[in-house]
Amino acid sequence: MKLFFTQRSPFARKIRMLARLTDQIGDIEEIETTVRDPDAPVLPYNPTGKVPTLVLDNGTALSESLLITTYLEERAGPRAINGTGDQRWAAFAFDAFVTATADNVAWLFRERNMKEADKQSPTFLELERGRAKRNYDALEAALDTDLGDPVRTAHLMAASLFGFVDLFMEDETWHQNRPKLLAWYQRFEENPAFQETMPIVS
Repeated sequence: MKLFFTQRSPFARKIRMLARLTDQIGDIEEIETTVRDPDAPVLPYNPTGKVPTLVLDNGTALSESLLITTYLEERAGPRAINGTGDQRWAAFAFDAFVTATADNVAWLFRERNMKEADKQSPTFLELERGRAKRNYDALEAALDTDLGDPVRTAHLMAASLFGFVDLFMEDETWHQNRPKLLAWYQRFEENPAFQETMPIVS
């Protein structure tokens, strides 16, 4: 299989961690790509250019992180980290919430980092910052339940998101007045899969 990723994408980093934690990384060729580039290596496989994109051995291209997560979890069999039965679907449901939070932060990043200052929408920025703060508060509250042990796919998304904010949006703090969330992230930073997928920023 081929996994197309960018250093910046928290969604791709989540998938890269999942492949390692479920012992599937040996079956995957990781290919760094670019976005918004007519020569991007991912385009022959996925015309949308989205990352992550996982190309299966039969040529099928999966291009949404939740879809790729579901596929790798199914393929992992007993090595899957989201459990079974109702527990599995609860884990996927929480993963979807964390992924939606990452989507929200990605929109915030694009608005404030990829537009000229005079073309940014203060209303949009205020709304997205408010949404992010609500979701961070929910994650702080979830530490006693959904973000506890063992590690699930939502943990990978949350850690990837916080790493992204710290690297590329450090003034948009996620941990202020959220001591439990910060302590959890500092522990998770020691995970080998997290260390191995650390973005290389030039």
